[in-house]
Amino acid sequence: MFVFAKSSLFSQGIKNLLDAEPGLDVVGWEADPTTAIKKIGETKPDAILYIAENSCARPSFSAEHLLKLGVKAKIVELSLDDASVYVYQGEQLTVTEIGDLVSAI
Repeated sequence: MFVFAKSSLFSQGIKNLLDAEPGLDVVGWEADPTTAIKKIGETKPDAILYIAENSCARPSFSAEHLLKLGVKAKIVELSLDDASVYVYQGEQLTVTEIGDLVSAI
């Protein structure tokens, strides 16, 4: 798992909490979007925790941006605005019949 938040203090705190969880291996954390994207490309984590601090802004680092870059990881976005969690899978599927849609769900 890779942790990203613009607040390095907050992301470091989350990283420390996750490091204590058995079965989770935090391979990196970053506060700078450009550096985070580079490190994600290097470490190729299975999951990315993106801590979104302001949903009104269009950040340079977002789940949508990562998916467009071709990141093949589960993206877990935690919104600090309302404590909501959104999960995106870095996978693109083509639906040709209802079974394809059911499989995606």
